Amino acid sequence: MRNFNLYIILFFAAYLSFINVNAYTVSDIDAKVEAIVTQLLEKYNIVEGKFPEYTVDGKWQFRKDANWFSGFIGGELWQLYGITKDERFKDRAIKVADNLIQYAEIDYTHDMGFIFFPSVVKAYQLTGEKKYRDAAYKAALMLAKRFNKNGNFIRAWGKLGTDDRSGVVIIDTMMNLELLFWAADELELPELYEIAYKHAVICMNEHVREDYSTYHVVEYDPSNGNVLKKYTHQGYGDKTTWARGQAWAIYGFAKAYKYTDDIRFLNLSIKLGNYFLQHLPDDFVPVWDLSLSGNDELRDASAGAIAASGMYLLSDLSQTKDDHIKYSAAADSITESLLNNYLFTNSKREVEQGLLIHTIYHFHKNWGVDESYPCGDYFLTEALNKYYTKKTENSFSGELRESININKDWYYLEDNIKDFSKLHLTAETWNHINLPHTWNAFDVTDQKPGYRRDASWYRKDFNMEVIDENKNYYAVFEGINLNAEVYLNGKELGKHIGGYVGFQIDLTEVIREGVNVLYVRADNSIDPEVIPSQKSDFNIFGGISRDVYLKTVAKNHINKVLISTPIVSDSTAQTKLKIKFNFTDSGDYICTAALKDNDGHTLISKENKIVLKLNDNDFVFDLPELSKPHLWSVDDPYLYEITIDLFKDGVLVDTYNDRIGYRWYEFKEHGPFYLNGKPLLLRGTHRHEEHAGLGNAMSNELHRKDIRMIKELGANFIRLAHYPQDPEVYKAADELGLLIWDELPWCRGGVGNKKWKDNTKRLFIEQIEQNYNHPSIILWSVGNEVYWLPDFPGGGNTDSLRSFTKELHELSNSLDPYRLTSIRKFYEGAEIVDVFSPSIWAGWYSGVYKSYLKAINEAINKYSRFFHAEFGGSSHLGRHTETTITGDGLLNPDEWSEEVNQVQVKNIAQLGDWSESYIVDLFDWSLNVSEHAQNFTGNAQWAFKDFGTPLRPENPIPYMNQKGLVDRAGNPKDAYYVFKSYWTEFPKFCYIESHTWTERRGRNELGKEINVFSNCDEVELLVNGKSFGKKLRDLN
Repeated sequence: MRNFNLYIILFFAAYLSFINVNAYTVSDIDAKVEAIVTQLLEKYNIVEGKFPEYTVDGKWQFRKDANWFSGFIGGELWQLYGITKDERFKDRAIKVADNLIQYAEIDYTHDMGFIFFPSVVKAYQLTGEKKYRDAAYKAALMLAKRFNKNGNFIRAWGKLGTDDRSGVVIIDTMMNLELLFWAADELELPELYEIAYKHAVICMNEHVREDYSTYHVVEYDPSNGNVLKKYTHQGYGDKTTWARGQAWAIYGFAKAYKYTDDIRFLNLSIKLGNYFLQHLPDDFVPVWDLSLSGNDELRDASAGAIAASGMYLLSDLSQTKDDHIKYSAAADSITESLLNNYLFTNSKREVEQGLLIHTIYHFHKNWGVDESYPCGDYFLTEALNKYYTKKTENSFSGELRESININKDWYYLEDNIKDFSKLHLTAETWNHINLPHTWNAFDVTDQKPGYRRDASWYRKDFNMEVIDENKNYYAVFEGINLNAEVYLNGKELGKHIGGYVGFQIDLTEVIREGVNVLYVRADNSIDPEVIPSQKSDFNIFGGISRDVYLKTVAKNHINKVLISTPIVSDSTAQTKLKIKFNFTDSGDYICTAALKDNDGHTLISKENKIVLKLNDNDFVFDLPELSKPHLWSVDDPYLYEITIDLFKDGVLVDTYNDRIGYRWYEFKEHGPFYLNGKPLLLRGTHRHEEHAGLGNAMSNELHRKDIRMIKELGANFIRLAHYPQDPEVYKAADELGLLIWDELPWCRGGVGNKKWKDNTKRLFIEQIEQNYNHPSIILWSVGNEVYWLPDFPGGGNTDSLRSFTKELHELSNSLDPYRLTSIRKFYEGAEIVDVFSPSIWAGWYSGVYKSYLKAINEAINKYSRFFHAEFGGSSHLGRHTETTITGDGLLNPDEWSEEVNQVQVKNIAQLGDWSESYIVDLFDWSLNVSEHAQNFTGNAQWAFKDFGTPLRPENPIPYMNQKGLVDRAGNPKDAYYVFKSYWTEFPKFCYIESHTWTERRGRNELGKEINVFSNCDEVELLVNGKSFGKKLRDLN
């Protein structure tokens, strides 16, 4: 036990030494980058079109054929492009990728990942060109062909189809798995994922010793997968630990965890990393074999570069604060030592054509010993890119107005301590996370009733190299649920009550040069005075569930700009600007505004002389009329750019940019909807902000994926349910051409007390002002089912409900007189708002779907401006039946079952089978009706995606509302294609119902009906080459 304690003390001391090594400033890093920029461009000129292997006396030697090094020069160029954004690197990297495409199907190496991932995959990721994806896909397939099913391993060496070393596996292959994981995700090929995963598991079991050192080589019997022997190929001895092999293992298993979430891989990577760190010499760069000792032994700087880059990833993936700090500091120390002592600038030779010196490619063959080789150069640039990004992530460039995303590397404490001064007393562990984040990602849909409604703490440490006294600094939060408190450097700076909208906190008086510590307390505890009501049929997630930015602006600056387009037509458009200024002094200023087209040409502009006073100032003016505007529409969502500049004595003080679109619309009384003077049937759906495994903590990419899938469905309208959503959603809708019903989260709960009313009105103001400039928004909804299940005594009183509904309607009109208001399912308020939706669930909660036309015709006649929000029903992905309930509500027996009495079903939701088959029939009927109904504005299916709810424990998936066209992970159900067949013309598609229904009931000799959904004019069904007939598309 004493020895164990001594080990802990010694290791902790080593850990502290990593933390203390941090002498670099941003200017120091810039100097190193500048030197590498010059050297890499010269290196490219030397090796262009060739295959460098290693240097001799500093000069590159070349191979005739492509080899595992061949993709690294492209990777180096991409890494420097990432740091510098210098187009010279991008241009050269693309040339390398273009040259490598021809080698996508070489069959003699496992190193397809090394060749294609840093170069060709990166080219695809940064250019989007399909040729790179196709080549990387082919390379992944070639790697997959090396998989031995008997032993669940990927053979390293030997030509495919031969017995040459067909059972040999090396630790290096762990790094090549990323190509398979990427291809599996990008191209939806789960078989590639399975190969990569199985190989990682076998390596975990066989390549790692009990002390967490590694074998380089494990040889298997290819016929049965039995281990034959374990040895080294490049290390000092069979029982020693080759430094580069250990680095491959650290990085490779961290990558495996990144793609699989298998915690075993993360834990193993940590232990492998600890072994590596324990065996480093004084300057943190490893001896070429970790079993050798002494500072005089030959180093392998390439192993250091690989390990550093791997530990940056390990730090990112670490789940605790301590591990995050430890591996980040270790990676910094190694990288700084490489830059200080192992860079080409330290060479004493006349010629040095590589980047990283003192590396060892192959000691026993005397290849590249104490020289440079491509692998070392690449991983140096990769580690440098990560190091540079970390050191400069909070560095402002000096622009007048800047925002930096600070989502990365927060710490999370699940403890509801109320007193900030007592926070240090917590017994809980701070976990390392990235934003967006919610603590309810999993408990909302587990089998236990309820989910955590409480408070938690977040912490972000960030460094500011310079504080500009002429600037203001803000923390901008796009959304915290529900209530928030913000502290910086020990001082409380502000609070925000209510979720789903953004807010900013002024940091100016407290922020300082050096390390700053930001704390946020987020609280989603049940609070009757804050909407939405806990009785809402969706989960109220807790956490910092949207992006956070650090923003800097001038002391005197533009705070907010509201852009209106009061009159728009085909021939002209008006533009009204309301600008809110924030000033620390008073004086005379000039404010200019200019409207630009997509090519950057200024079309109209105006200059105004204004006198601004201390603190907040509002200024309103009109731009000149725009002649023949390019109108924004669902088919052509054209956006203009507007720029507002503020000058003082001829000097630019602040500048503001936004995008706007010109359109006009009208809900005709008892008639259709018009956009830009033309009738448009609103084809819509609904969206909750939620995704499987993440809750509402979705990335911008996932938000956009949802909106893009909705657009690809053929929709032109979204009702955002039942709250304002992430800013990325509105940007995507603007760009893709989707009209939006934006809803205040007054969902159920009735009317509350004065504090409730004040909070609700303030949140509505914030919602409208934050989303004001988006042309996609046409309706401000004041709520949904507002009368239902009141939270306060008297909260369900009709007069009170009508009065507050009117108050919100008038508030909306005062803030934005150019948009309409709406509400759903508050019948007593139907005439207060501009657009009303009753509740019509034909064929689900009541009635039958064949009554849908009658129901909407009655609503068209009854309500002056009617839109149908919410229709459809629940379906369980993969559940099918050949005897669905009919459109008349009859239980219909099949041909071969015993005859039964027909039964009229009035509530399908309670008595139905929740099959995809029934919902397909319901939507097929309902869409046919809505496409041909007269004077119908349109409808919105409920809902695009399955989502969690605390109110539905009895559903087939407990606590899940299953009315989505896609499941909670975004996988389409059959119904998705029904809508697509009605609503799209291009691209052409054909979907056979269903990939989840491959086995049918009944005797084989009886025919089975197959449904096909397509937007083609004609489809033909062929089974094993035999035609079963053709069908014409008939939407009538």
